[in-house]
Amino acid sequence: MSSFVHTDSAADFCRDVLPSLFYVSNWWQVYEINEPYFAATVLPVLRHLWSLAVEEQWYVVWPIVVAWLLRRRVPGWLVCGGAAVVVMVFTAAWIREGDAFRTNWLYLGTLSRSSGLLVGAALAFWWFRRPALLGSRSAVAGVAAVIGLVVLLGTQHVDSVVLYRGGLIAATLASALLIAAVLHDGPVARGFAVRPLVEIGRRSYGLYLWHWPLFVFFDARDSVGRLALVLAVTVVVNEIVYRFVETPARRGDVVSRLRRVDRRLIAGVAIALLAIVGVSSVKLVSIEARNIAVDTSGDEVAFELPAVTTMAPVAS
Repeated sequence: MSSFVHTDSAADFCRDVLPSLFYVSNWWQVYEINEPYFAATVLPVLRHLWSLAVEEQWYVVWPIVVAWLLRRRVPGWLVCGGAAVVVMVFTAAWIREGDAFRTNWLYLGTLSRSSGLLVGAALAFWWFRRPALLGSRSAVAGVAAVIGLVVLLGTQHVDSVVLYRGGLIAATLASALLIAAVLHDGPVARGFAVRPLVEIGRRSYGLYLWHWPLFVFFDARDSVGRLALVLAVTVVVNEIVYRFVETPARRGDVVSRLRRVDRRLIAGVAIALLAIVGVSSVKLVSIEARNIAVDTSGDEVAFELPAVTTMAPVAS
């Protein structure tokens, strides 16, 4: 749908599909697009999938690390915590003021983003050994963590050198402290267990995945009204997907749910999807056609075709 409405987004969508499918979208954006993440003139529909790429890359590496740690009988919290410190120091040392490439690399890169994952892993190893991690101090620690995260949210920005020289570290440690606090029964844990927060948490990643394509579709960057519309539509679309796709998939009863759905409804949805794909395809062809230059000044007609974009090799 975004491809149909915005011609620039259409071309970017086609370009970004393969990196997204193979979970290398973050490195694709660093080395191929190489445009400041929050200062982009064009908003690719799949740009937000960089975080999913980092997550999936972690899932490939992490089981190997765990197997090695268990085999060596090395304290997992110590190894993961030490690795996180190394990554944080590297991030702080490598950032440069006004260097867009380094900012993108550190914001989107798997290595720099692994610091938070490593701290979380260290916390998991430590908690497994000592469940009473904070004890009676959990309430104070939890409140301090929440206040710290709110302050960081209001003061830090992706382009700020301070973010990479302490901001991300502070956010990571505050998040870990908050997680440790809610693992203990107390006011903080009960506060985060209220029904609205629990339901939002269950839907949070779906809200993240849906909000960006809708944001691009409605071109809501410079309009408060359209932004409000995007937020409302995101909640509705995500709720439909959560109830009829995500929840049945987790429970393993997708087939039985589909059997209860009216076949006419399924046919209607299928026809609508085919229509969207078909119209979008025609739109994409017309976009490419408009990029073809024709020279009729001589005796022969010369066509100048647009350059073909190839995927840059993914950094290892």
